[in-house]
Amino acid sequence: MSSSTAQIQLDLDNDHGATLHFAGDWVEGSATPEYLDFRPQLLASAPNTLVLSGEGLGEWDSIFMAFLLQLCNDCRERDISIDSAALPASAHRLLQVATAVKPHKPPEEDSPPLLATLNPVAMLKGVAEGTRDSLAFMGEVTVALGRLAVGKANTRFSDFLTFCYQAGPNAFAIISLTSVLVGMILAYLRAVQLQQFGAEIYVADLVVIGMLREMGALMTAIVMAGRTGEADERGIFAGIHYLAATEENGFTPEPPSERVDLAYLCSPNNPTGAVASKENLSKWVAWARENDTVIVFDAAYDAFIQDPALPHSIYEIDGAQECAIEMRSFSKRAGFTGVRCAYTVVPRALNGTPPGGERVPIHDLWSRRQATKFNEVPYIVQRGAAAVFSPEGAAETREQGAYYMENARRVREGLASAHFTVFGGEHAPYVWLRTPAGLTSWDFVDQLLQKTHVVGTPGSGFGPAGEGYFRISAFNSHENVDEAIDRIRKAFA
Repeated sequence: MSSSTAQIQLDLDNDHGATLHFAGDWVEGSATPEYLDFRPQLLASAPNTLVLSGEGLGEWDSIFMAFLLQLCNDCRERDISIDSAALPASAHRLLQVATAVKPHKPPEEDSPPLLATLNPVAMLKGVAEGTRDSLAFMGEVTVALGRLAVGKANTRFSDFLTFCYQAGPNAFAIISLTSVLVGMILAYLRAVQLQQFGAEIYVADLVVIGMLREMGALMTAIVMAGRTGEADERGIFAGIHYLAATEENGFTPEPPSERVDLAYLCSPNNPTGAVASKENLSKWVAWARENDTVIVFDAAYDAFIQDPALPHSIYEIDGAQECAIEMRSFSKRAGFTGVRCAYTVVPRALNGTPPGGERVPIHDLWSRRQATKFNEVPYIVQRGAAAVFSPEGAAETREQGAYYMENARRVREGLASAHFTVFGGEHAPYVWLRTPAGLTSWDFVDQLLQKTHVVGTPGSGFGPAGEGYFRISAFNSHENVDEAIDRIRKAFA
């Protein structure tokens, strides 16, 4: 077999065993055999054992490991034992890690006898409760429709029809578009990233890359609620006022000239790493009070602010309690990602104005919403959150924050030395870089992935103003950060 062209050869022996020989270069960009094309030959031979030989193997990367992983999974299902000791040592070790844990199969549970499950009292109680809840629901709907019909409802009939149209037929195209785009992102991540590394078992760890953090989730929620118009060719939805965070304004935009109902601000900002100054926030508070706008201030990353002169909370600005809601998270401060614990500050001085014109305390509305739709996080999680504010917890979280900010410094300085234009990374664990040579965000993602196997988030995923930029996270180990930056420097030197 040729020393450069990737090839495989299956040799059978007389003891119902077989040896699979690998030869040539198995690298990205070269022609390599597909496992699905080889599979019929393997099934037809049906060996008891399969020896993997890399005697003629040249250069290899994740393409080779992806083939091996598919082969091993197939052999495991058919009780074919595999001996990979004749492969290169690094490939042998990596394959052992990838196949060390067998697919989980839940234990079979014996179903109890039918008579043991019959409890007439419990059954009658369940029927009674279900009937009561159904009648209560139908009664509430009937009363609400009756009030709507006679013009005594809180919502006008014309508004009701408008809401039905916006959340129904008018939202169909937007929901379809959003579903397709999210599906394409996840499919791309799985096909390009996971299969190249032969690491499909780690899909849960990499799916977070496709979720464009809080702003992406918020935008999707608003769009899917049917409260926007259609999107234009740039992906901008009607009904939402976009604030362009650009290099010219230091990624901290000024308040718009027109009034909006709700303004979302994130400082320190994800993804740009920029921090709003007290002067900037003072302008926002004055504008919100003048226009009766509610500011939703996301302070999830305040623990990473290094300059004591920069505000950690919007409530450091006079008058903010009358116009702002602040969201705070334990995910970034204390590593609570996945545990899901946060808190929201809704001042009692904050009021809203419904269509009727009367002033309504938003704190009461929020309290009612939480009491109706949320049943609090588990007690053990609450105790963990309380421990964050203990002297020991505060010291540990400061140490953890300093560790990630050191990563951010390494990323920022390492990329700058490679002649990238970089922003952020000083008061937030994100570095925002301008893509080189006029590449689009996704073009740079492709090049970075193919050349370095380093993964980041395209700036265009955060909105139209993010096109031509790229975000790198500092949430990793020092060793991985150094390795990633070294690869980038070599690839784009």
